[in-house]
Amino acid sequence: MDSPERNSERLRSRRNFLIAGSAAAIGIGTVFRKPLLRLFTDTEKQEEPETVTEANRLLRAFPDALPTGATVEKREVQGAKWVLAQVATIHYANTAALKRPKLPPDIRKKQDEFFAWANRKVETEVNPDLYRTLVYLNKHHGMKKTHDEAHFDDPLGQQEHQRSLERTAELLSVAKRLDELLLELEKKGGDKELETQRSNVVKNTPLRLLELDAQVTVLPGEDREAYERFGKEQSEETRLKRDLAILRIMGAQQDAMRFIMLGNGHTFQNAQRQWNLENEDNRVSVMRIHVESVRKMHP
Repeated sequence: MDSPERNSERLRSRRNFLIAGSAAAIGIGTVFRKPLLRLFTDTEKQEEPETVTEANRLLRAFPDALPTGATVEKREVQGAKWVLAQVATIHYANTAALKRPKLPPDIRKKQDEFFAWANRKVETEVNPDLYRTLVYLNKHHGMKKTHDEAHFDDPLGQQEHQRSLERTAELLSVAKRLDELLLELEKKGGDKELETQRSNVVKNTPLRLLELDAQVTVLPGEDREAYERFGKEQSEETRLKRDLAILRIMGAQQDAMRFIMLGNGHTFQNAQRQWNLENEDNRVSVMRIHVESVRKMHP
C-alpha cells in the first residue's frame, strides 16, 4: 500500500497534467477559432472596389489607336460624369485675314510660302485623314452628333452655320461635275470613290460632308463673346475662358461621351482642372483623338 505522501504526489502530478492540457487546448482554440469561425460567421466589411462611372467605363474601353491611323490620348478623373472627346484638327491659314506686321519683302515671301505649304498639307493629308476618322467614329463608336469649333450658340450662329452648309452643298455639286469633266477629258473610268470625287473642291469640310449625308448632327461648340475676345487678344487667360465656355456648352448635354471638332492647340489641361474644381457634380474626363497627319505636323 502506498504511503499518504506518495498518493498526495500522484494527485499533484495528475492535477498539473490536466492544467497543462487545458492550457494547450485553450491555446489551440485561440489559434484556430477565428479562422474557422470566419468561414461561417465573418462579418468584417470587405474593401469596396472603386466605383467607375459610365463615362469612365466608356473612356477605358475606347481603343488607344484606330484603324485609320489615329491615336488616342486619355485623361481620366475619378467620378467623371462625361467625357469630352476632341477630334484634334489643324486650320487653314487665311493669309488675307491675318493681321501681320509690315515685313521686309523677302520675309513676307517666305511666310506666304509657308502658309501655302501648310494649306496644301491640310487639303491633301489632314482633311482626308479627318474624314476617314470621322466616318469610323460614326460607324463604330456612336458619334451621331458632334460639337464644332466656331459654331456659335446663338441665333446668328445658327444662321451662319446654315449658310456654311448651303455653300458646302453648292461646292459639292461643282466638285462632282468637275470630276466628271476630268474623267471624260482624261478618258478614265468612272469608278473613283465618292470621297475622292468630293475632295477636288470641298477640301476643307470633312465634317460638313457627313452632315450633308445626314450621318452626323452638328451642334454649337462655342460662345461668341469668348471666341471673339480670344481672337483679339490671344493669351493664356483668354484661351482658358474660351475653353471653359466650350465646357459649359458641352456640359449641358446628356450623353456620357460628347464629341467636338477643335483645333489641336486646345489641350483643355487647365480648363479641365478648373472645371472639375468648380463642378464637383459634373466632372469631366478628356479624350483627344489625333489623326496621323496632324501628329506629323505637330509631333
